[in-house]
Formats: sequence, structure tokens, C-alpha cells
Amino acid sequence: MEKGQLVFNLANIENFNPDDFFISDSNKEVSSLLKETENWYNGSASILGMSKSGKTHLLNIWSSYNNAALFNCNEINDWNSITSNKNIAIDNFHLLKSDDESEFLQFYNELVMNKSKILVAIDPSKNKKIALKDLESRVNSFTSARINDLDDKLLRVLIIKYFSNAQIIIDKSVIEFIVSRTERDYLCLFSLLETLNYESLKSKNKITVPFVRNFLTSDRI
Repeated sequence: MEKGQLVFNLANIENFNPDDFFISDSNKEVSSLLKETENWYNGSASILGMSKSGKTHLLNIWSSYNNAALFNCNEINDWNSITSNKNIAIDNFHLLKSDDESEFLQFYNELVMNKSKILVAIDPSKNKKIALKDLESRVNSFTSARINDLDDKLLRVLIIKYFSNAQIIIDKSVIEFIVSRTERDYLCLFSLLETLNYESLKSKNKITVPFVRNFLTSDRI
């Protein structure tokens, strides 16, 4: 197969295989947190990370290893309908509605009483102050770890994983070019890769260094 050949536009495939999660300086603190659940205060922990930093991937991995039910916070309409007798993982916890705080506090207290564990994912850039003081103090007591900005090793892995999931074969020189010039920001990287994939399909051009340069020096991303 020719280098750079485009096969299918499958960039949005989510792969939550534990073997596909790469540990680097950016996320080793969080990786350690997930392995030390016995040290979580009240069996409660939070992952802090920006959009596209891998929080959902980690929640899926943790849930599969700990027989936990995984929920997206903005899709829960009734906290009383969720069992507190098993471990729970909650994505996008920063989207908890103010009107639901009392109900969630009751649910959380039942989790603690039942010695169930809870892991939540929070985007610090979208986090809002919790109005209910009792709940605020409990969430602040969660054992927490942060996913830091991208380092070069993780950046390479994410680029390779993206193009692999999209079934695009890309030359190593293109990967190194992106690594040397893109921002160390998860959302910016994902936006760039999405743009490259879309534009290459649209124009039927291979993703080469000159092709990438055009988008890194433009304001189209």
C-alpha cells in the first residue's frame, strides 16, 4: 500500500482497550491513582484533565477492572434510579446541574455507606463552583490526580493512534513534523488531526509534510 494512502474515514472510532493506553510523564500520576484504590478517601477519586486528554478512556478501563457502572453526568435524570450497591464511574462530572446537587449528595452518602467506590472525571476549564456546601466539601475531599499537558512521547502515541484508528498510513516524517510544531494541548491536537483527515479526504491529497504545513500556518483549525 502506498504511503499516505487514505482508506476509510474512521477517525471517530473509540477504542478503550487497556493495552492502547500509553503511560507517560503527562498521565503517570493518574495511572498511579487508578492502581491505588485502597488509598482513596471514602473510596472516592477524581480525574482532572482537559478535553480530549483521555479521561473517558481511563474511566472505561477502570470500570472494566472494577465491575463499575459507567455514566455520563449530563445523561442522568434521576440519581435515585442508580444503585449505590456497586462501584460507579461518572464522566463529565463538571456538568452536574445545581438542581441535582442535593439528590447527588444523598446518592453519594449511600455509596460511602455501602463501601462502593466512585471515580469521576472533571474538565477544570469547564468546572463550576458547587453551590451546596456539604457536597462541595465532599467533592473537595476526593483523592484526585491531574492529566498534565502533552509531552513529546504521548504526543507521538496519540498521533499514531488517531491515524491508526482512521486506517490512514502516514510517514514517520509527518508525525515528527507535527510533534515539532503543534501546541501541547489535547483539544488543539485533536482539532488539527480531524482537520487533516477531513481535508485530505475532501481534496484527495495524501497527508504529507507540505500538506500539514499548510494547516499549521493557517487559521483554518
